[in-house]
Amino acid sequence: MKTAYTSRFNSSAARMAGGFSRKLVTSLGVALVALASAVPANAAEWLNETFEQYTVASPPTAPTVALSPYLQQISSGATVVGTVGNQRCRYNKPTATALSTAGLQYSLSAANATPRPKGYISFKILQNTPPALIASSDFSLRLGSNDSTTMGSANSAFIECRFTPSVSPATTCAFSVRSGSAAQSVITTVSATAQSTIKIWYNSDVVGMAYTDPAGASQTLSAASYVCYVNNVLASASASGTTLVGSVITNGSTLPSVTSTAIGKLAFQCASSKAVDFSVDDIYAADSAPVVVTPPVITSATTKTGYQTVAFSFQITADQTVTSYALASGTLPAGLTLDTATGIISGAPTTLGVSNVTLTATGATGTSAAAPLAITITTPLNTFSGSNVSMNTSASWSNSTPGSSTALGSYQDLALTSSVTDLTTTSSALWARSWNVSNGSSYTLTSVKTSGVGISGNGVTTYRMGTTMPIVSTFTNYVSGITNDLVYLTGNSNITFSPLNSFNASTPSVVELSNTGNFNIGAGSTLTIDAVVLETTGNYGINKTSAGTVGLSAANTYSGGTTLTA
Repeated sequence: MKTAYTSRFNSSAARMAGGFSRKLVTSLGVALVALASAVPANAAEWLNETFEQYTVASPPTAPTVALSPYLQQISSGATVVGTVGNQRCRYNKPTATALSTAGLQYSLSAANATPRPKGYISFKILQNTPPALIASSDFSLRLGSNDSTTMGSANSAFIECRFTPSVSPATTCAFSVRSGSAAQSVITTVSATAQSTIKIWYNSDVVGMAYTDPAGASQTLSAASYVCYVNNVLASASASGTTLVGSVITNGSTLPSVTSTAIGKLAFQCASSKAVDFSVDDIYAADSAPVVVTPPVITSATTKTGYQTVAFSFQITADQTVTSYALASGTLPAGLTLDTATGIISGAPTTLGVSNVTLTATGATGTSAAAPLAITITTPLNTFSGSNVSMNTSASWSNSTPGSSTALGSYQDLALTSSVTDLTTTSSALWARSWNVSNGSSYTLTSVKTSGVGISGNGVTTYRMGTTMPIVSTFTNYVSGITNDLVYLTGNSNITFSPLNSFNASTPSVVELSNTGNFNIGAGSTLTIDAVVLETTGNYGINKTSAGTVGLSAANTYSGGTTLTA
């Protein structure tokens, strides 16, 4: 649905104030997307013709002064076409002799009472499918003098945008913009099958005029100059402007010639010797371009994975400042809540499955469209299986290698089930919440790391245990079901954390505690830690539980003490 700028001749409730909205224009099966949503700000509007105040009829009818009070001249070939919300004016001159040269002409003030020495003009144009006979014909937008005379001649225009249609099935339409005889050719073609948007700033004053270009950059338009953009691309020689003629002829071929230096009307025109078929829409003129103001757009990811009973956090982000967030539809997984002030979804999810929700963000410019978010909650168990000795083989992990702080498989309960038992790693750290073995195998972990930052310098591998992102005092091991089990071995299973780095013996591996927790070793199972056990932050200890064996053989530095519960 097209929403118009507030118009001086807006007489229809169907024409809503507030600026362009996204408008879908269809012509002969070609779908076109119009300008982004905008509302006028700090602009004194002169003309705003959207054609939405008209009733589309069959056969189509022409624009009228009754509904468009600033309309000065109308050709019998101009009719309002389209559907509600997608209406436009079609200028169809099928032969070189049909119709008059009056065109579709508007004044820029009531009764031409006010000259417009500088300002902004924009419009949208679409070449309709042309027959072969109208090749090389011209269709023009002309900015003319502050009176009601017609503009059948190019020398009556301060600025002229000229479109030369191509013959079907060509895909381009020749384009030029000129003031007087000086034609610009920076852009030489526009699409012959898609709608184009033309934006013009002009300044006949003796001092420069500030404007903001379509890219949002501040520019200064020189005195007595103009600038043109086609689909937001500069189509004239310089963003600072090209020379604007100082006067135009207002009485066509009548002698003696009458000239004018005052600007005050515009027209879409085709000469009597030419034939064209174009549609124009959203004809806008004001002292400055309307400020484009769009609601926020949510830019954060559309999917997020979390783990049952594991701390979860997701930040909703947008392309501008937001004051509040909302859950538009759906239900968050149990255990998660949305902070409507910060846009953070957080908590510890308790149920498994996928929750599909939509979110909105509200700021000073409005409320965003609802954005989808699919939250998948799975078990916090990352299992290493298969026959590859390298623990850096992501395909061997059920949730990817826990080899970095950002890896999907990190901060989880790790389970070793692979058929090979002498395992290696090239990582600076393996980020585990807990280490678990229950298949009766005996695993030995060694490093083959060559470089990178580690606890004691380059080449060190750190085997982490506990909740590290974020650090919390308690967690539940998903495998054992017991609070703060850092290692859980059962069923005659064994695991050895070796300090050995077979690539560089001077950089031995270490075990790092991020919680005080249990070495829960069942009867017949053995945990051997030959690497140094340390802590980089905090004050953490070890509690030996169950009937199995724990062997600690290094000069350990953790400060929380060792408790033998069993």
